[in-house]
Amino acid sequence: TTIHIKNIIATNCEGRGFHFRDATSQATAQFLIVHPRDLTNLKATETGTSTNFGEASAIDIRQSTNARLANVTVIGPGRTVSGSTMDGIRVWSGVANARVFNSLVAFLPDDAVRVD
Repeated sequence: TTIHIKNIIATNCEGRGFHFRDATSQATAQFLIVHPRDLTNLKATETGTSTNFGEASAIDIRQSTNARLANVTVIGPGRTVSGSTMDGIRVWSGVANARVFNSLVAFLPDDAVRVD
């Protein structure tokens, strides 16, 4: 699968703004803006419940996805909630070809960019 996205704003997200996860995907994205919802309302999409805060990220890149992101802006909620975590861009283990260029990540309670 090849996906090309451009000029997209994801705001007031309950989980991730963008989630790249298919091991066979080739994804390119340019001019993205992500502004997640206040963390008190952030759903932990790993657990599927709104009361159990889990690890979250505004942009999530998993498995062997070949993702190339350029000109990305991630503006976080700027505060933490006890028991929750939130990263700007998270690249999980097993991802060998993720590339992020010319990007701004700010006001996240945890890591701006996290690579496992």
